[in-house]
Amino acid sequence: MYYRLHVDLNGMRQYWEALNNQHVVTILGELLSVEEDAIELPFKFSVRFTQGIDGQAKKQPLYDFMPNRRVMHKRLVETLRSAGVDNLQTFAAEVVDAESGAISRDHLVVNVIGIIACANLDESRSHPLGDVHYFEQLVLDQPRAAGILMFRLAESPIEVVTHEKIAEAIRAGNFEGVILEPLMETAGS
Repeated sequence: MYYRLHVDLNGMRQYWEALNNQHVVTILGELLSVEEDAIELPFKFSVRFTQGIDGQAKKQPLYDFMPNRRVMHKRLVETLRSAGVDNLQTFAAEVVDAESGAISRDHLVVNVIGIIACANLDESRSHPLGDVHYFEQLVLDQPRAAGILMFRLAESPIEVVTHEKIAEAIRAGNFEGVILEPLMETAGS
């Protein structure tokens, strides 16, 4: 079984802004080179806490996964690697609290190497978005996933898909803001 790695958008009250390296694309599933891709290390982010229902800006612990910034907490990266994921390229990151100026170096920018075309487009519910898809309901063609532990989805490279073995390790880690969405699977298309 496979899972889509997500973040709890409903409970999120933090906005992360990239302060450098906006030109770096980490969703293609390809290795990056600090020199060739002109990457400035560390990757720098500013985080602001947004208003809750009561209109007050409330701080919450930084999420351990921010997919729109390709950022993971170091503990999450270590959990993935300990569970067998060997296709992660990581880069140092600094996260600055925009209000207090406090700096955290507990997160990494993560490039998931490997992209697999395994969405069953006939069974999935999606909307075309250029040459990719936005999935409301993603159904995987399980044989094409081939037991790979973690990868990006070719039909929607913003998606990170994990094998059940990895999902179990993530669940056991009780990571802040991380959601695992079980995916329906077919035996082939």
